[in-house]
Amino acid sequence: MSEKYIELKPQIASDYALVGATAVQGGVGIALEWLDRHPDQVPGRTITESRVKEKLLRRGIEFVNGWPAAMIELGATVIPDPEPTNFERLEDLVDQWRKGPQYKTLTQYLDDCGVKAPGGDE
Repeated sequence: MSEKYIELKPQIASDYALVGATAVQGGVGIALEWLDRHPDQVPGRTITESRVKEKLLRRGIEFVNGWPAAMIELGATVIPDPEPTNFERLEDLVDQWRKGPQYKTLTQYLDDCGVKAPGGDE
């Protein structure tokens, strides 16, 4: 027989017992019982592609295109990395400018990279 989620209740409840959250403990039990009755609804484990690469590199394992498929076969969901925000993109450009030769001002460098201010030239 496979383990049931309800078996986690004492462990989870003990964490909440420190603050005396009896209602939370009851809610935890209800949620775990529901997951036992609906195992197809248990959230899967997700990981981004860059996180897979990072974990593998840390262990000295080369990342290859087959890794996401292998992770999926093992039960994980590999999702693409989220698109960077405009702030993150700008931050990366500024970091690249700082690391490069300082023959241009930051504004010249950003202009060369095609950065436009909101409402700026099209």
